[in-house]
Amino acid sequence: MTLPDGTVDPRAKCFYNMKLAESGCPPVQSLTSDDWYVAKIFVELLKVFYNATVTLSGVYYPTSSQAIHQIVEMSDLLNTYREDDMLDPAVVAMETKFKKYWSEMPFLYALGVIVDPRIKLAGLEYLLEFIGNKLSVYYSDQITDIRNKLFKVFSIYERRFSGVDTKPSPEPDTQSLPTSWSILKRRKKGKSASSSSSTTRSAASSSAELNRFLEAQFDADENTENFDLLLWWKTYSYRYPVLSHLACDILVIPVSSVSSEQAFSRSGRIIEPRRNCLTPEMVEVLICVRDWEHARKRMQNEMVDQQFIQNFSNLYVDEGSGSNQDQN
Repeated sequence: MTLPDGTVDPRAKCFYNMKLAESGCPPVQSLTSDDWYVAKIFVELLKVFYNATVTLSGVYYPTSSQAIHQIVEMSDLLNTYREDDMLDPAVVAMETKFKKYWSEMPFLYALGVIVDPRIKLAGLEYLLEFIGNKLSVYYSDQITDIRNKLFKVFSIYERRFSGVDTKPSPEPDTQSLPTSWSILKRRKKGKSASSSSSTTRSAASSSAELNRFLEAQFDADENTENFDLLLWWKTYSYRYPVLSHLACDILVIPVSSVSSEQAFSRSGRIIEPRRNCLTPEMVEVLICVRDWEHARKRMQNEMVDQQFIQNFSNLYVDEGSGSNQDQN
């Protein structure tokens, strides 16, 4: 709809005004600089929520360890535009909805970052404090509850896996472990992992393995993209034999229902009026074969609809694009 110099294409405006006139609607007025500013900011806002949806709907990596980080991104962005007079009504409404869902942090999300050796319990406290300061939500009582539940859950695993052989292991290679996200690097030096775990040591002195993990210092480099959390726990499972079972059980839990909803959608396309005689076994075979084939091609949970993108691109009447001119 825009020309290379950034102005509105008059052909596009004329075309849409003709369509609106046919439907009895008023003609389109030229967008002002304020309109473009609001549109630009809303694209930025929606991009954060879109990225969160795509990230938390993944199937090839743990998502329970990613949830709180996406919430941090959202809270930081909303806080950035809270003082903007033009965006204030929309941002306030978004914050209200945000607090409705995240004023109480799910225990799964908390465990997901606690079992990350780059973050652990001290990092969780700092992240929740960051979110609370941005949106005036206070998690102090929840942090205490999360800490108590953590040791309670670990004690259950400890009783179950108490007979696991614990072989000594070398210290982690500090050069191969990445650092936490940039926000965690701003943590005050006095707020170390030992300060938070020392409080829990008196309440759960028998959980030596968990205390050892919480108090360990894992230095890391700047590379976070290639850090494989499941591989880390597999590598150090003999150092933390009980905690590794707990970590793996937590990390395999998906935080999004997208995959299961897609499975129901696929079954609805298979069981249709023309195929209503399929047996349950045959439906299961068809769904499994399709899923296995997509898994082989790494196409499970595909979020990008190329056909939709192509159709949307054809709506533009930009000079030189040639898409609509060719059709004419």
